[in-house]
Amino acid sequence: MERAVHLSPRDPQIGNWDRRIGLVYLVQSRIDDAIFWLEKARVAAPELYWVHLRLASAYGLKGETNRAAVEIASPTDEPSWVAT
Repeated sequence: MERAVHLSPRDPQIGNWDRRIGLVYLVQSRIDDAIFWLEKARVAAPELYWVHLRLASAYGLKGETNRAAVEIASPTDEPSWVAT
């Protein structure tokens, strides 16, 4: 996936690619790498609700609870199926 991002840095779906790479690193407990890619995803596609949640998870695992709280509270368009 990283190669795909490198080959197509202007892809309109780059935020989704960055998000996927970040998730892979998060699952592998490579937290710093996950944060790097998820922050890139947040910049590329700040409207993606799941990017903020996964970034909050990564920050929480790193012990950066204040940054995690900011991501959870980020104004995004929640999917209609998310309970309020």
